[in-house]
Amino acid sequence: MIQTTSSALFASASADLILRTSDGVDLRVFSAILAEASPFFADLLSLPQPAACSSTPDQAQTPAIIDITEMADVMEPLLGFVYPRPDPAIEKLDDLRPVLGAAFKYDFTAALTSLRKLLVSPDFLAKEPTRVYAIACMYELEEEAKLASSHTLKLGLLEGALPVELKYITAYDYHRLLQLHKERREKACELLVRPEEVRCANCTAVQFGKPCVPKWWDDFELRAKEELRRHPVSDTIFSLQFLSQSATAGCPRCGTSLLSSHDALTKLKTAIDALPSTV
Repeated sequence: MIQTTSSALFASASADLILRTSDGVDLRVFSAILAEASPFFADLLSLPQPAACSSTPDQAQTPAIIDITEMADVMEPLLGFVYPRPDPAIEKLDDLRPVLGAAFKYDFTAALTSLRKLLVSPDFLAKEPTRVYAIACMYELEEEAKLASSHTLKLGLLEGALPVELKYITAYDYHRLLQLHKERREKACELLVRPEEVRCANCTAVQFGKPCVPKWWDDFELRAKEELRRHPVSDTIFSLQFLSQSATAGCPRCGTSLLSSHDALTKLKTAIDALPSTV
């Protein structure tokens, strides 16, 4: 059963072409817009088309019909990026992925530019960076994959649900993501060496001619390495909450020692942040 779209944008009586979706929805479109936006449709529409027909001489001709394999909930948003109007909102990766795939299939070049930007929008990167990485790899979007890979460091690969898109990427692409996490973990932990200037006037005693390590540093180093093995970024371990816990774990003077170590900790954070962060 053929249905008409609920969108007025694709129900125009003056449209000269119908895209019939796999779920039986007729999208009435203008062939000139499709031909300008897509080399695929430009080539397709340059081929001889069947003559439009009408049941009576006075009746308007029926536009040519092209059957497509996509469903209406994919094609309507995609065409929304093609038509000269504000881009539609896509708030879920579940909705974005098939639209992006259809844009590649039909070679909607301008729409692809908008969809690629949407894929790496701050909200998607913050909440589902591994999915964004996998989708980018599926369509060989290297710059988007690099950006998403850096955000996976903040959440960890084994946290949360397993993204279904991982089934569709190569072993090489997944391995290089694993390698990024592994190397970043190891190098970040190697950098966690107490700077010489980090001392505590109360608990840094001298044994065998060498000052002991401040108690707050012992606590900080232990917990920081545990955190870096999960998330090899500096955000958490240099947060006020994290450092305060180490200060209270030491002696009464350790809080003052930690505050006076600000410059040394800043240099350490900068060194960790400078480590390679993308595939």
